[in-house]
Amino acid sequence: MTGSRAVSASRTLAAATVAALLASAVEANQPQSELDALDLERKMRAALEPSLSSTRKLEIIVSNSSGAPIRQLAYQARVTAEDGTRKLLTILSQPDSVRGTAILVTQTGEQAARKWIYSPGVRRVIELTPPGGDHSFLNTDFPYAAFGFVAIAERSIDTSEPSMGMRVQRKLVQTPEQPSPYSRIVATLSDDTTLPFQRNYYDRRGELWKQEMFLLIEHVAGFPTPMRIQMKNVQSNRSTEIRISDVRYNVQLARALFDPGQLPQAVTAPIWSE
Repeated sequence: MTGSRAVSASRTLAAATVAALLASAVEANQPQSELDALDLERKMRAALEPSLSSTRKLEIIVSNSSGAPIRQLAYQARVTAEDGTRKLLTILSQPDSVRGTAILVTQTGEQAARKWIYSPGVRRVIELTPPGGDHSFLNTDFPYAAFGFVAIAERSIDTSEPSMGMRVQRKLVQTPEQPSPYSRIVATLSDDTTLPFQRNYYDRRGELWKQEMFLLIEHVAGFPTPMRIQMKNVQSNRSTEIRISDVRYNVQLARALFDPGQLPQAVTAPIWSE
């Protein structure tokens, strides 16, 4: 190793060490209740979003009381980079009118999420920075917060007793960084898997806005994986259901797939036909 490379490596190692020590110091000064909630949040995120790279197919069904449901088909790829940055790529494949539309979202730690969108009609990639990283996912009732792309300011565990007849559960209460359309997000978790089977999203007035239900969970490659998820907007009487299929974990994904500049070609990537 040359002198310059050795210095660079030493600086990188020193920076990582300092960051780890700072994180440990911050956690050491947190109340035990906050640490317990943070641990539960990490377990929920790990259960919902395994760090292994993955691909899947989505059938997205948007329903309301005034017309026939709208259906879209999409491909999705997820990866966690070496620096911990989480990346989510969604490509619309049907109907033909929106084929090739691509949305890339990334988030590092608790920083604000970054979002790029490519529309074949516009033929250019645009970066958007929505408040709280929380614009609607593909114009559905799902917010990007449902995919974990939300910065959390505070979290706690609701210790109230569960309803009679329900399985063992815990409730994680998350308060998003502001500005955000949500005042809090309350996840009811299964005690054995730490997967949520329901999440409630409350508006800024503290009133229930959206209710997310995990309708079907299957084990794929050893991971409990949500296969049907419904998001209901209780204030507008709309709902969206995502039906998931062809889930594959530990897939080799090219870095270029998550390059914003490559979004126009993402729909033709070989990974979708493998």
